[in-house]
Amino acid sequence: MNPLTDVNWPPVAAAQGTHQQSLAFLHRHLPKVGAKVLDLPCGAGAFASAATQLGFDVQTMDIHPNEPYFADPAKRIIGDANQPLPFPDGHFHAVCSIEGIEHLENPTQFVRELFRVLSPGGYCVLSTPNVDSYRSRHNTLWRGYHRYFRPESDTEKDSGHMHPIDLYFMMGAMKKAGFEMLDLGVNSMEGRAGPSIWREFVRKHLSSLYPPRLREKVPFYGDVLIYVMRKPAA
Repeated sequence: MNPLTDVNWPPVAAAQGTHQQSLAFLHRHLPKVGAKVLDLPCGAGAFASAATQLGFDVQTMDIHPNEPYFADPAKRIIGDANQPLPFPDGHFHAVCSIEGIEHLENPTQFVRELFRVLSPGGYCVLSTPNVDSYRSRHNTLWRGYHRYFRPESDTEKDSGHMHPIDLYFMMGAMKKAGFEMLDLGVNSMEGRAGPSIWREFVRKHLSSLYPPRLREKVPFYGDVLIYVMRKPAA
C-alpha cells in the first residue's frame, strides 16, 4: 500500500483527501527518512500510521485516547493542546495538525507553540475547514453559519469546533509566530467543492475585494484548506 495514493482510509479519518494531500506536502518538503514528526491532534492515528509507513518517526498527541487506534500507542501522549505543549524547544523536524486549530480556545497561541517545538528550518502542515470556500460562504448566506460550524446547542458547535479559521487570520497568526508560508492547498475540488461557471464569476468578484497580495491566494474551492509553513533556519 502507498499511503500517498491509497483511498481506503478508516472512516474515523479527516475529510476525504485531507490526509493524502497533507502527507504529500510533508513528503515533498521533508524527504528525510527518520525525521521526527509531531501529529497533533492525532485522532485515531490514521495519519500517523501512514506517515510512519513513509519512514518518519512520528510522535502523537490528542486530548482523547481514541479507540481503535491505528498507530503506535507507545508514542501517543494524552494532553490538552490549549496548554503549552509538553515538548522541548526545537524538538521536531515537522509538525502536522490535521483539522485541530478550529477546536482550540486560543488558536494564535497554538500556532506559536507549533513554531516553538520545531527545529530551525522545520516544516508545519496544518489543515482546517475552508471557511473562505464558495460552499462555506453559500452556507453562511442561507443558514447563518459556516460549513462544519453548525450550532448544536447554545454553547456548542458541530464536532466541537469553536473558531472558523479564515485566510486573514492564518496569515496574521503565521506572521506573529515567525512562520513563512510555502504552499497552500485543499483536500479536493471534485463535485460541489469545485469550480463551475457561476462559482468562477462569484470568485472573480469576491477576489477583487481582497488586498492585492491575497487576491490570487483566496482558497475559493475545496472543503478543507491545507497550509504548509516553515520555521526560518537559524
